[in-house]
Amino acid sequence: VFINDGNEKMIPNTKMYNFDRLRRIAEICTSLNAYKRPTYRIARNKMIIGQLLNAKMTTNLDYLRILNTKNPPPERIARAVKADRDQRLASRSERNNPRSRLNNAGNS
Repeated sequence: VFINDGNEKMIPNTKMYNFDRLRRIAEICTSLNAYKRPTYRIARNKMIIGQLLNAKMTTNLDYLRILNTKNPPPERIARAVKADRDQRLASRSERNNPRSRLNNAGNS
């Protein structure tokens, strides 16, 4: 986190494709939640949402809901990040293991 103009805490606007860095962003959100002034919170949320979109993590509907709320709580962002990661890991392992799809079909 660096301080921009000594006024607003902001996250460097780099493209982040790495999940650990996204999780770090969510932690930064949580720590920034201490600032109750709306300018901080709006700047923070815009930055976070921008990072999530940069990281192409829009597969989860929760992100769209986050975008529609003015000041989403950072816990929800963190949850959405986690849900998105779990979803992508699940689909990846299914792709790599064709038998798992058959097993799942048989079990349901």
